[in-house]
Amino acid sequence: LTSPLLGSIADQARRCKFLLALFTGLGIMATLVLSILPEGAWAEAVWAYAVGTIGFTAALTFYDSLLVHI
Repeated sequence: LTSPLLGSIADQARRCKFLLALFTGLGIMATLVLSILPEGAWAEAVWAYAVGTIGFTAALTFYDSLLVHI
């Protein structure tokens, strides 16, 4: 649901590399949280997975916008 909005931001913004790094970092941090959660923390794991997925897909949007310049 956020990809069209982020795609338009990527087309307009001059800070694609910064946003790529920001959302990549978000995905990395969520993955780190998943690795340190104790067994049985299902609710926290679902939230960490959702945040990681959002970070990953948003980072791909900005990565794709940078491919035009290659």
